[in-house]
Amino acid sequence: MSRIMDEVRTEAAITATIDTLRDVGVSEGEIKAKIMTKYNLSEKEAKDYMMEKIA
Repeated sequence: MSRIMDEVRTEAAITATIDTLRDVGVSEGEIKAKIMTKYNLSEKEAKDYMMEKIA
């Protein structure tokens, strides 16, 4: 159960990071690079999160 909660928190943090960086005008490429580094995501995972936030 704790692992699931950690995943939910991480997904919420990634979403919040994307929203915040978009709000302050950071480019999509920079956002992708930042979330890949901060959350140890592959390029595909980062793109998926970013597309999810657009939809």
